[in-house]
Amino acid sequence: MAVDDKKRADYSGLDLVQALELLAEKDEQLSALIHRVKQLEKMAFGPRSAKRSAPIDPAELLPFPNLKALLEGVAERAAARAAQQEKEDQQEKKKRARPRGRRDLGTDVPAHLPRHRRVRKLEAAECACGCGGHLNEVREEVSRRLDKITVLYVDERVTTYYACDGCQRMVAVAPEQDNVIEGGSLGRNLIADLIYQRFGNHTPYHRLEREFAQAGLELSRTVIGRNVLRCGELLVPIYSQIRLEVLGSFLMQIDDTPVVVRNGHEKGRKRGRIWVYRDPVTGNVFFDFRMDRSSEGPRDVIGDYRGFIQGDAYSGHDFLFVDNDDRIELGCWSHVVRKFRDARTNDKKLAAEFDVLFAVLNRIEHEVRAMPPPERFMHRVRHARPVLDEIKDWLDARKTTVLPKSPIGRAIAYALNHWTALTNYLLDGRIQDITNNGAERALRRVALGRKNWMHIGIEDAGRPAVVLMSILQTCVEQEVNAVEYLRDVLARIGKPGSSNDVAELTPARWKQSRDAQQRVADSRAAIGRVVQSLVYAS
Repeated sequence: MAVDDKKRADYSGLDLVQALELLAEKDEQLSALIHRVKQLEKMAFGPRSAKRSAPIDPAELLPFPNLKALLEGVAERAAARAAQQEKEDQQEKKKRARPRGRRDLGTDVPAHLPRHRRVRKLEAAECACGCGGHLNEVREEVSRRLDKITVLYVDERVTTYYACDGCQRMVAVAPEQDNVIEGGSLGRNLIADLIYQRFGNHTPYHRLEREFAQAGLELSRTVIGRNVLRCGELLVPIYSQIRLEVLGSFLMQIDDTPVVVRNGHEKGRKRGRIWVYRDPVTGNVFFDFRMDRSSEGPRDVIGDYRGFIQGDAYSGHDFLFVDNDDRIELGCWSHVVRKFRDARTNDKKLAAEFDVLFAVLNRIEHEVRAMPPPERFMHRVRHARPVLDEIKDWLDARKTTVLPKSPIGRAIAYALNHWTALTNYLLDGRIQDITNNGAERALRRVALGRKNWMHIGIEDAGRPAVVLMSILQTCVEQEVNAVEYLRDVLARIGKPGSSNDVAELTPARWKQSRDAQQRVADSRAAIGRVVQSLVYAS
């Protein structure tokens, strides 16, 4: 029986059935508010890790008689794997054992770092010993420490003119022109560093401007931003190649996050979106900038893509899988786990029960991590499918015992509604991760950045910004030194014919190229020669 608004205000006019109905409604509202407060407290003061913080309690296994045998099998395989790993670790530890004595940087210093060697030798007159003997050099002992110098210098390109004393013909000779931006006043080493500072370390332009001011340079944030974004335009061919390779993979992870966009110096702000598309196998990543979260963004990017798409079950992605058998949706188990752990304040017992079930499933995923795809596929079918069946039975049984709109009820409904997507990872052994955490980690750089640079200045700046963020994030995934990569690529991307070699300029191919590594070594040596040749004005 519905309770109208007038009776809500005057409780005295309610009969017993209406009072109980209103009490249940208020209780549900109060429970939702308490849950929300607990969530906010956790966001502000609680741990950020989604890892299980406590071992599995045997008492929690009582509702799952079939799980004991599954858990024992997991434990036996884990013990055997741990014993083998310990044996390998001991052998590796013996190989890397250091001699006893005072510890210094030793072999931990990368070989490519330059050295400043200082040696103190005794003069011949100082080698006379008090006993009448002679001091002879026996050995050397080297101690090391890390130091750093940051040098801003002016690269002067001198053009020399010659005139013929017969015909008066003039000849001009100048060093090779190596500007990244035609007519630009910043060199490629500085531009590469500025790009990394802006989109790798997320330093706002006004802080960069302040750093130059401390060195006595009036280099405005406008000039810095213009040069950085112009490089984003130059690197579009590499971005497009990365995008092509991601869209050609069998599995793609997607996610998005909001960013604030200002319209230059005009008043008002808009909310844009940055989408990430990631190939978890190769580590290639590209971002896409849009002014809304509509389906047009992923529709334009994905196009005729065929394969697995892993996301967070956002309803705006549903169109990708409607009447399309060429795309298969993969769910994210991390999202399921978060919903149940957020529901602990609502029903601690049921949340703990699910935590036990997922812990067993997650241990199986640790087992298959290093396996080749065919073996991973068979191991999951043999060991993970029974656990998934247990989870499904538990969800179906608990669904009828909870309020649908309660936090635990919503968590159960979420898992059941996306069950097919959550179990589709069993279809292909090449799928390594049952979560979408890789895409979320890539977006975390954007989330960290927007806290520093706060907004994108104008809508047109979004495109070159995502180009640079895509290349830097791919460098992170490929374990490539981003600054050295940019130094080399910026010098090559503007040369005639570079479009034919763009596939060789992606971070993955660049890392494997011996020519690129030789160019990096030559660049390091050239920087050393420049430092040695610097002259300070008196």
